[in-house]
Amino acid sequence: MASITVTLNTEELDTQIELWRATVDMKIPISDHLKLHFIAKRREILTGLLETGRHYDALLALMEPVEADKERFAETRRKVQEFRRWAADGLHDLNELAKS
Repeated sequence: MASITVTLNTEELDTQIELWRATVDMKIPISDHLKLHFIAKRREILTGLLETGRHYDALLALMEPVEADKERFAETRRKVQEFRRWAADGLHDLNELAKS
C-alpha cells in the first residue's frame, strides 16, 4: 500500500464546523443584511455544508492515524458525522416546514 504522512489540524477543522453552525443558526452577532441572506438561502447553504461534511468524511475514511492519535482522530470523525447530521436535520426541518 502506498501512503503519505500528513498532519491534520483538528483544531482548525473544529473551528470551521463550529463557526459554520453558529453562523447558519444565527448564534453569533451578524448584520441584519447577512441574517436575511442566511434565512433566504438556508436550504442552499445547508445543502452545501452537507456536501462539505460528506467530503470531509470521505477523506477521513481514507486516513489511518498513528496509534497515539487514534482517540483524537475518532473524535474528529464523530464531530464531522455530527456536523453532517446537523445539516441533514436542518434540511429535513425545512422540508417539513414546506409541507405545512
